[in-house]
Amino acid sequence: MTLKEILPDDVKAALRSGDDTRKSALRMILAAIKQAEVDKRAAAAKQKSQGGELTDAQVAELEQTSLDDAEAVSVLQKEAKARRESI
Repeated sequence: MTLKEILPDDVKAALRSGDDTRKSALRMILAAIKQAEVDKRAAAAKQKSQGGELTDAQVAELEQTSLDDAEAVSVLQKEAKARRESI
């Protein structure tokens, strides 16, 4: 299982156990990963369109764009660093 598949299950477990701190941290992580995916998709769309319209095939290909585990870990490291610096 990938990290992206594991996290929603962890959120559900935190909801069931009533652990609010863990629940909010996991939701923040999921939101950061989803935002990184959107940013990656937007950059790919901008590069592919080059000022023109995207075809349906290109749009479908962009929708399949997601982060692999290495990219997700990179997002997690960036978020952890931001939290450490805010303290």
